[in-house]
Amino acid sequence: MDAPCERIANGLEPAMRVVLSSRKADCTQMVIPTEIDLAKALQVSIAAAEAAGELIRRGLGCPKSVRAKETSNDFVTDVDRAAEAIILDQLLDAYPLFSVLSEEAGETLRVADWAWIVDPIDGTTNLIRGIPHVSVSIALAHRRQPMVACIHDPLRRETYTAISGQGARRNGVAIQVSPTDSLGRAILVVGFSKVRRRAALMIEGTRSLLDASGGLRTTGSACLDLAYVACGRVDGMWYAGLSMWDVAAGMLLVAEAGGHVSAPSGAPLVDPEAGIIASNGALHMQILHAIRGRQ
Repeated sequence: MDAPCERIANGLEPAMRVVLSSRKADCTQMVIPTEIDLAKALQVSIAAAEAAGELIRRGLGCPKSVRAKETSNDFVTDVDRAAEAIILDQLLDAYPLFSVLSEEAGETLRVADWAWIVDPIDGTTNLIRGIPHVSVSIALAHRRQPMVACIHDPLRRETYTAISGQGARRNGVAIQVSPTDSLGRAILVVGFSKVRRRAALMIEGTRSLLDASGGLRTTGSACLDLAYVACGRVDGMWYAGLSMWDVAAGMLLVAEAGGHVSAPSGAPLVDPEAGIIASNGALHMQILHAIRGRQ
C-alpha cells in the first residue's frame, strides 16, 4: 500500500482498515481536487445513506452486540460499525482523497480541503430499544463549511438533502421552515445530557422554555431534530452540547430551508460542543432570550 493510503488506513478502526486495504488505487498518482460537482457528491451521499439505512432497518431493536463508550448512556453497536463501514466504503470509493470525520472511526485522511462528516446512526439508544426514530447523517464540507447535506430516516423512508445555495428538499420536494412567529405557539425540541454541567444548564433553560413555548419534545436524534426544523415539523431546537457529526448536515439543511443556526450566545456556530440553537429564524431571538433568562 502506498504511503498516503497507509496513513489513511492506519488511522481508522479495524473494520475501516479492511475497507481501505482492499483498494487498489495508487493514491500518490491522484490529483487533489479544488472544485467538485456538488450534485454528484450529493447522489453519492444519498446512495451511501440509503445502503446503510437498509442495514439499520433490519437491526432495529435487535443488535447483536452493545458496548458502552465514554459515558454510561452512550453506546455503540455492531449495527453502528457495519453501517459506518458501508458508508465510508462508498464515500471513499468515489472520493478517496477526502478527509473523514466519523463518530466511530474518528478523524482521518487529512489530504484534501474536502471532508466527509458522518454519523452512521444518530439515535443508537433508540435503535437498541426498538424505538423507531433513528437517522443517518452525511455532510460534505469544504474547509469546514458544509456544502452538501444528507439526513436519511430509514424507517420513514425520508431523505433530507441540501446543496449550499440551492435550497433544501425532502425526497426531492422543496421544504422550508415553519412560519410560526410567536414563542407561545411554538413546538421546540430539546436534547438532554447526563454530563453534569450540560444537564444543569438544560434543566434551567428548559424550565424557561416550558413556560414560554407551546410545548417541548425530546426525540433522541439530533440530526432528525434539525431536519424537522428545516421542514417545519418543529419550530426550533436547543441542545447544550453536540458533536460536529451531529450538526454538520442539519445546519446546512436549516439554513437552506430559510432558518437560522447559532451558538447559544447568538454568535455563529463554531463549536457545537458548546451548544446549538436552530430555529425558523423568526423565533430565534425569542428562544435565545428565554434561555438566557434562566442563566
